[in-house]
Amino acid sequence: MKNKNALKRVEELKKETYPYEMEQMGTRLIIEKNVYPTSEIAEHLIKSMNILEKENVTNKNILDYGTGCGFLAIQAAKKGAEVIALDKNPYAIECARKNAERNHVKVEFRLSDCLSAIKDEKFDIILAGMPWDNDIPDNYIEMALFDKNGEMKKTLFKNANKVLNKNGYILMTYAKFMMDFQPIEDLIGSNISYEIVSRPIIDHNEHYIIKLWNKED
Repeated sequence: MKNKNALKRVEELKKETYPYEMEQMGTRLIIEKNVYPTSEIAEHLIKSMNILEKENVTNKNILDYGTGCGFLAIQAAKKGAEVIALDKNPYAIECARKNAERNHVKVEFRLSDCLSAIKDEKFDIILAGMPWDNDIPDNYIEMALFDKNGEMKKTLFKNANKVLNKNGYILMTYAKFMMDFQPIEDLIGSNISYEIVSRPIIDHNEHYIIKLWNKED
């Protein structure tokens, strides 16, 4: 059964009049139909990256894994990073591309099922605003909230050694109810280490910002 809070959010978004404008951390975004907007948890992800990197990601190679409206990619590019952003939602890719142009930053956007559009590139940081629940999405909006069998997470962890530079890391969101249902240890295998770097409370629900890296580093 799909998470009730996620379904409630879907119903709220159905009532929006598109396109509409929003602002997050000083970044102005236009949200178009069939695109999930950014949220408070994405802001916590960026704040955690800023702390870990001491506010300096200049010339870092960063991947935004599931870019949505482009917020994470734009924030990283604003700070001087070289950014590639992926999403399997074609409406999201187009929306994110326009938002990057509005904010005068350079980001390379690629339509991609998980990591399918990544060939030989490696990254210093992978930002991953993960879907809330392991269920089957029924529409483009639900792609941001539901991930069938956790394929986004499984694919990323399975390929971490291939897509991360030495000393690189993944910084991802994970809801506490999902951690309780499917502990991160059950997903990452024996070659990845992790630590929880932040525990924000959003709308009375606890979330985690998790840093993961290859043990061999």
